[in-house]
Amino acid sequence: MHSEPLRADNVIAEARRWIGARWRHQGRGPAGVDCIGLLIVVADGLRVPHHDVQGYDRRATSHRLVEEFAVDLAPVPLPEARPGDILVFAETTYPCHAGFLTARHGVPHLLHAHALRRCVLEEPLVAPWPDRRRAAWRMPGMI
Repeated sequence: MHSEPLRADNVIAEARRWIGARWRHQGRGPAGVDCIGLLIVVADGLRVPHHDVQGYDRRATSHRLVEEFAVDLAPVPLPEARPGDILVFAETTYPCHAGFLTARHGVPHLLHAHALRRCVLEEPLVAPWPDRRRAAWRMPGMI
């Protein structure tokens, strides 16, 4: 269990350790991670309590992603999201992707496991990502 205050810069640093890791559907470790797996391994690395759900499809068919996030995370209004928070995206109707909001030289970035690029990467938060944002979440107690 995490005993000291959880700092956003520690969340980002832990997430950045995974840049370059292979993308793997439902992956949860060095062999690869998907977008949810990235959140899980970062929480594990920071010793932040959480639950994990597997057995999900690659294509979202419900709001399950948001429902699962509500178990362990605190919702944040999208305009108040800050580096270290988790952004949730939808390509169509249902939320299907997540990643960490970061910043480089004051420019918003997205750190995520990208299925098409087959790896974890950090890239500027530019089109099409801003229009696909649906929700933001924060790890409890993050300062």
